[in-house]
Amino acid sequence: MNPDEFSMNRASCLREIHPYLDGLSSSRLLKVIETILTEGLHNELKQKPLNFLRKYQIRKIIARSEA
Repeated sequence: MNPDEFSMNRASCLREIHPYLDGLSSSRLLKVIETILTEGLHNELKQKPLNFLRKYQIRKIIARSEA
């Protein structure tokens, strides 16, 4: 089997999964975050719902480990 046989398929799949291979993903992310904060768009976001069940489960696990 020739390893280069599927290289075009692998390359196209990689481009679909991660289109930016320039090493600037972090800087793009920071620019977007800065824009959101300066334009006040973060105030329009919905609050994360409270998760009482998860908190209860964690407390139960911790209590068991301390006993």
